[in-house]
Amino acid sequence: MKRFSKRIGAVVRSVMTFLACTVGSNVSAQTAAQPAAPDTLFGIGIGQVLESQMGECPKDEKGQYKPGYQSGDKACWVQGRYGKEVRLPLKIVADTRIGFDSDPRVRTRDGVVVEIDAYAEGRQWREVERYLIKLFGKPHESETYERDSRVTGLSKVQARTWRGNGVTLYFDARASNEQTRIRAFSDAWAAQEKKEREEQENSRNRSTGK
Repeated sequence: MKRFSKRIGAVVRSVMTFLACTVGSNVSAQTAAQPAAPDTLFGIGIGQVLESQMGECPKDEKGQYKPGYQSGDKACWVQGRYGKEVRLPLKIVADTRIGFDSDPRVRTRDGVVVEIDAYAEGRQWREVERYLIKLFGKPHESETYERDSRVTGLSKVQARTWRGNGVTLYFDARASNEQTRIRAFSDAWAAQEKKEREEQENSRNRSTGK
Protein backbone atom coordinates (compact mmCIF):
# COMPACT_ATOMS: atom_id res chain seq x y z
CA MET A 1 0.00 0.00 0.00
CA LYS A 2 2.87 2.34 0.88
CA ARG A 3 4.58 1.54 -2.42
CA PHE A 4 1.35 2.32 -4.28
CA SER A 5 1.01 5.64 -2.43
CA LYS A 6 4.59 6.53 -3.29
CA ARG A 7 3.99 5.74 -6.96
CA ILE A 8 0.82 7.90 -6.97
CA GLY A 9 2.71 10.69 -5.26
CA ALA A 10 5.48 10.48 -7.83
CA VAL A 11 2.97 10.58 -10.69
CA VAL A 12 1.19 13.59 -9.16
CA ARG A 13 4.49 15.43 -8.72
CA SER A 14 5.43 14.66 -12.33
CA VAL A 15 2.08 15.94 -13.59
CA MET A 16 2.35 19.11 -11.48
CA THR A 17 5.89 19.70 -12.73
CA PHE A 18 4.72 19.23 -16.34
CA LEU A 19 1.79 21.62 -15.84
CA ALA A 20 4.04 24.20 -14.19
CA CYS A 21 6.48 24.00 -17.11
CA THR A 22 3.64 24.22 -19.62
CA VAL A 23 2.05 27.21 -17.91
CA GLY A 24 5.45 28.84 -17.60
CA SER A 25 6.12 28.30 -21.30
CA ASN A 26 2.72 29.75 -22.19
CA VAL A 27 3.32 32.79 -20.00
CA SER A 28 6.75 33.26 -21.58
CA ALA A 29 5.25 32.95 -25.07
CA GLN A 30 2.51 35.45 -24.19
CA THR A 31 5.08 37.83 -22.73
CA ALA A 32 7.23 37.52 -25.84
CA ALA A 33 4.19 38.18 -28.02
CA GLN A 34 3.25 41.39 -26.21
CA PRO A 35 2.93 44.28 -28.70
CA ALA A 36 5.61 46.96 -28.57
CA ALA A 37 5.07 50.67 -28.05
CA PRO A 38 5.03 52.60 -31.35
CA ASP A 39 8.17 54.54 -30.41
CA THR A 40 10.45 52.60 -32.76
CA LEU A 41 9.88 52.21 -36.49
CA PHE A 42 12.32 50.63 -38.97
CA GLY A 43 14.76 50.37 -36.08
CA ILE A 44 14.67 54.15 -35.57
CA GLY A 45 13.76 55.18 -32.02
CA ILE A 46 11.81 58.36 -31.32
CA GLY A 47 13.17 60.28 -28.35
CA GLN A 48 16.71 59.05 -28.96
CA VAL A 49 19.71 60.84 -30.44
CA LEU A 50 19.92 60.03 -34.15
CA GLU A 51 23.69 59.47 -34.29
CA SER A 52 23.61 57.13 -31.29
CA GLN A 53 21.31 54.79 -33.24
CA MET A 54 23.08 54.56 -36.58
CA GLY A 55 26.19 55.54 -38.46
CA GLU A 56 26.80 57.51 -41.61
CA CYS A 57 25.96 55.82 -44.90
CA PRO A 58 28.99 54.68 -46.91
CA LYS A 59 30.27 56.75 -49.81
CA ASP A 60 31.65 55.66 -53.16
CA GLU A 61 35.12 56.39 -54.54
CA LYS A 62 33.90 59.84 -55.62
CA GLY A 63 32.73 60.66 -52.11
CA GLN A 64 29.06 60.40 -53.06
CA TYR A 65 26.33 58.62 -51.14
CA LYS A 66 24.63 55.70 -52.87
CA PRO A 67 20.99 56.65 -53.56
CA GLY A 68 18.05 54.51 -52.47
CA TYR A 69 18.22 51.55 -50.11
CA GLN A 70 21.52 50.93 -48.39
CA SER A 71 23.46 47.73 -47.77
CA GLY A 72 23.59 46.21 -44.29
CA ASP A 73 20.73 45.62 -41.90
CA LYS A 74 20.41 49.03 -40.22
CA ALA A 75 19.31 52.46 -41.33
CA CYS A 76 22.05 55.05 -41.81
CA TRP A 77 22.20 58.82 -42.24
CA VAL A 78 23.46 61.05 -45.03
CA GLN A 79 24.37 64.71 -44.79
CA GLY A 80 21.72 66.50 -46.80
CA ARG A 81 21.41 70.13 -47.76
CA TYR A 82 19.27 71.00 -44.74
CA GLY A 83 20.62 68.48 -42.26
CA LYS A 84 20.91 64.76 -41.75
CA GLU A 85 18.60 62.48 -43.73
CA VAL A 86 17.93 58.79 -43.07
CA ARG A 87 18.04 55.98 -45.60
CA LEU A 88 16.66 52.53 -44.96
CA PRO A 89 18.50 49.24 -45.53
CA LEU A 90 17.38 46.86 -48.27
CA LYS A 91 16.72 44.34 -45.48
CA ILE A 92 13.52 46.25 -44.68
CA VAL A 93 12.07 45.19 -48.02
CA ALA A 94 13.31 41.62 -47.58
CA ASP A 95 11.76 41.39 -44.10
CA THR A 96 8.42 43.07 -44.86
CA ARG A 97 7.90 42.50 -48.58
CA ILE A 98 6.61 46.07 -48.69
CA GLY A 99 7.83 48.85 -50.95
CA PHE A 100 8.54 51.46 -48.27
CA ASP A 101 10.12 54.71 -49.37
CA SER A 102 13.87 54.25 -48.89
CA ASP A 103 14.24 57.84 -47.64
CA PRO A 104 11.68 58.40 -44.85
CA ARG A 105 11.47 61.93 -43.50
CA VAL A 106 13.07 61.78 -40.06
CA ARG A 107 12.88 65.03 -38.14
CA THR A 108 15.19 65.84 -35.25
CA ARG A 109 15.32 68.53 -32.61
CA ASP A 110 18.63 69.16 -30.89
CA GLY A 111 19.82 65.92 -32.48
CA VAL A 112 16.96 63.86 -31.01
CA VAL A 113 14.50 62.08 -33.31
CA VAL A 114 11.02 63.56 -32.80
CA GLU A 115 9.15 62.44 -35.93
CA ILE A 116 9.24 59.73 -38.60
CA ASP A 117 7.15 60.24 -41.74
CA ALA A 118 7.23 57.30 -44.17
CA TYR A 119 5.36 56.21 -47.28
CA ALA A 120 4.74 52.97 -49.13
CA GLU A 121 2.96 51.92 -52.29
CA GLY A 122 -0.76 52.54 -51.91
CA ARG A 123 -1.76 49.17 -53.31
CA GLN A 124 0.09 47.54 -50.41
CA TRP A 125 -1.88 49.26 -47.65
CA ARG A 126 -3.27 45.96 -46.35
CA GLU A 127 0.24 44.53 -46.03
CA VAL A 128 1.37 47.71 -44.25
CA GLU A 129 -1.56 47.49 -41.83
CA ARG A 130 -0.80 43.85 -41.04
CA TYR A 131 2.85 44.76 -40.50
CA LEU A 132 1.92 47.49 -38.01
CA ILE A 133 -0.54 45.26 -36.16
CA LYS A 134 2.12 42.58 -35.89
CA LEU A 135 4.48 45.11 -34.33
CA PHE A 136 2.13 47.16 -32.17
CA GLY A 137 -0.99 45.06 -31.71
CA LYS A 138 -4.51 46.24 -32.48
CA PRO A 139 -4.83 50.00 -33.06
CA HIS A 140 -6.19 52.11 -30.22
CA GLU A 141 -8.36 54.08 -32.61
CA SER A 142 -9.87 53.29 -36.02
CA GLU A 143 -11.61 55.64 -38.40
CA THR A 144 -13.14 55.41 -41.87
CA TYR A 145 -13.59 58.58 -43.87
CA GLU A 146 -14.35 59.54 -47.45
CA ARG A 147 -11.68 61.00 -49.70
CA ASP A 148 -12.18 62.63 -53.08
CA SER A 149 -9.39 62.00 -55.57
CA ARG A 150 -9.08 63.40 -59.09
CA VAL A 151 -7.90 59.98 -60.23
CA THR A 152 -10.14 57.53 -58.39
CA GLY A 153 -13.03 59.77 -57.38
CA LEU A 154 -14.76 59.34 -54.04
CA SER A 155 -13.43 56.46 -51.91
CA LYS A 156 -13.49 55.28 -48.32
CA VAL A 157 -10.16 55.39 -46.53
CA GLN A 158 -9.05 53.54 -43.41
CA ALA A 159 -7.09 55.38 -40.72
CA ARG A 160 -5.54 53.74 -37.66
CA THR A 161 -3.87 55.19 -34.56
CA TRP A 162 -1.49 53.62 -32.04
CA ARG A 163 -0.30 55.32 -28.84
CA GLY A 164 2.31 54.41 -26.25
CA ASN A 165 5.44 55.54 -24.43
CA GLY A 166 4.80 59.19 -25.25
CA VAL A 167 4.46 58.55 -28.98
CA THR A 168 1.51 58.65 -31.40
CA LEU A 169 1.61 56.69 -34.67
CA TYR A 170 -0.91 57.30 -37.46
CA PHE A 171 -1.45 54.98 -40.40
CA ASP A 172 -3.40 56.43 -43.32
CA ALA A 173 -4.43 53.87 -45.96
CA ARG A 174 -5.07 55.89 -49.09
CA ALA A 175 -6.52 55.01 -52.48
CA SER A 176 -4.91 51.99 -54.16
CA ASN A 177 -3.05 54.01 -56.79
CA GLU A 178 -1.63 56.49 -54.29
CA GLN A 179 0.75 56.26 -51.38
CA THR A 180 -0.06 54.96 -47.93
CA ARG A 181 1.43 56.94 -45.05
CA ILE A 182 2.86 56.19 -41.60
CA ARG A 183 3.59 59.10 -39.29
CA ALA A 184 4.97 58.62 -35.78
CA PHE A 185 5.87 61.53 -33.52
CA SER A 186 6.72 62.50 -29.96
CA ASP A 187 3.67 63.82 -28.13
CA ALA A 188 5.80 66.19 -26.06
CA TRP A 189 7.45 67.60 -29.19
CA ALA A 190 4.09 68.04 -30.93
CA ALA A 191 2.73 69.91 -27.90
CA GLN A 192 5.81 72.14 -27.81
CA GLU A 193 5.53 72.84 -31.55
CA LYS A 194 1.88 73.80 -31.13
CA LYS A 195 2.71 76.10 -28.22
CA GLU A 196 5.50 77.80 -30.17
CA ARG A 197 3.25 78.31 -33.21
CA GLU A 198 0.57 79.88 -31.02
CA GLU A 199 3.12 82.19 -29.38
CA GLN A 200 4.42 83.25 -32.80
CA GLU A 201 0.88 83.89 -34.02
CA ASN A 202 0.05 85.94 -30.92
CA SER A 203 3.26 87.92 -31.37
CA ARG A 204 2.38 88.71 -35.00
CA ASN A 205 -1.12 89.74 -34.00
CA ARG A 206 0.21 92.10 -31.32
CA SER A 207 2.68 93.65 -33.74
CA THR A 208 -0.06 94.28 -36.33
CA GLY A 209 -2.58 95.46 -33.74
CA LYS A 210 -5.04 92.62 -34.29
